[in-house]
Amino acid sequence: MSKIRFVHCADVHLEAAFSSLGTERRLGSLRRHELKESFRRIIKYTKETKADFLLISGDLYEHAYATAGTFHFINGLFEEIPSTAVIILPGNHDPYGPNSGYAKFKWSPNVHILSPSNPRFSFREKGVCIFGLNEENGINGITDSNTGIDKMQLNGDPDDNSGHTPINILLFHGTVDLNIGDCSFNPRTSSDLAGLGMDYVASGHFHNRLDDIGGKGVVYNPGSPEPLGFGEEGVHGFYAATLEKNDTGVPKLDIEFIGNGGRRYWTLKTRIDGCNSDEKAASMIYDAIQSAGSRDTGIGLPARPDPSRDLFSVTVGGYVERGYGFNPRRVESMLGDRVFFVRIKDETEPDYDLDILSREPGLKGLFVRKMLERIGQATDGAERRRHLKALYFGLEALEGKIDVAGRRDDSCG
Repeated sequence: MSKIRFVHCADVHLEAAFSSLGTERRLGSLRRHELKESFRRIIKYTKETKADFLLISGDLYEHAYATAGTFHFINGLFEEIPSTAVIILPGNHDPYGPNSGYAKFKWSPNVHILSPSNPRFSFREKGVCIFGLNEENGINGITDSNTGIDKMQLNGDPDDNSGHTPINILLFHGTVDLNIGDCSFNPRTSSDLAGLGMDYVASGHFHNRLDDIGGKGVVYNPGSPEPLGFGEEGVHGFYAATLEKNDTGVPKLDIEFIGNGGRRYWTLKTRIDGCNSDEKAASMIYDAIQSAGSRDTGIGLPARPDPSRDLFSVTVGGYVERGYGFNPRRVESMLGDRVFFVRIKDETEPDYDLDILSREPGLKGLFVRKMLERIGQATDGAERRRHLKALYFGLEALEGKIDVAGRRDDSCG
């Protein structure tokens, strides 16, 4: 029987540009440093748990920005885990080539880089065979064709006469189960990958975590250890697993997701109805940021944001007082001492002239008069805000901007 312990990560993107964060506060430089610290934590975990293998499924670094210093940093960490075999599959951001760091740098002896000239590695003492599949190369019978991926029987090292069926692992970098046209990279289906006879497919390329892709208990994508942009929300990290295979060839996988990211990205929507100054807008937006939440992470990490550490994209809507021009860049600056990073999209509109509307004949005028009467009779600020919100909602419904279910029709004005 073979049994191994491994750590699986992907899409670290060391030296990422983070150009969307701007240059004024040098946040890009800080985030690049944090990517290195995130990867350092993965190595620390690998060392502490005495993992047999560290699997890296593509995009370890950014080829366009990596320097000799980058490779010395990475290799220095690999040298800290000499008893762990490090298996790397190049991705689309760190492609293998004659001028790549993978080909030119002298790596630690425990580092094994999958490439067209080294399509697989056998570890006879562990009873393990590890393959790679990326866009450039068909690996050892696992090939691309018009009919998909050819299925092959995996018998492991041809020089091994022990008769034992090895643990077979595939490193894959590409798009799984998505038809996104020109944005696809090395597209495959989970059925194709699961049908290759592998005991584990260590996938990469998606920056969000995807457990058990296809439901076969084989294909796993850890996502990036740190979120790299908006659209990559939630907890980020890597997998730690044990995989064993008994003498009859039946595999057993025990896998756990380990939260690793230091910061999180959040996308919010809020309204600043009745606002008449940037100072008030900043206060209302900060309240919305503080009150945001998410589902329980399930791994002991906080479900609510930390404004001092996290990054926020906030779409601001609502009706502001006439004559007030909401200035999102100024408000971003005002929030800068309380929020690590905030990007604001302005969807505010000038407030209704309720005095004129109340004098209109018909249903709209009657509705406004009744609601203004209720607002005037409100006993506290909370009740007044509820009635004011109902007034705006009703006016939008009467004007066809939302339907009765509350969905806004953005084609209307």
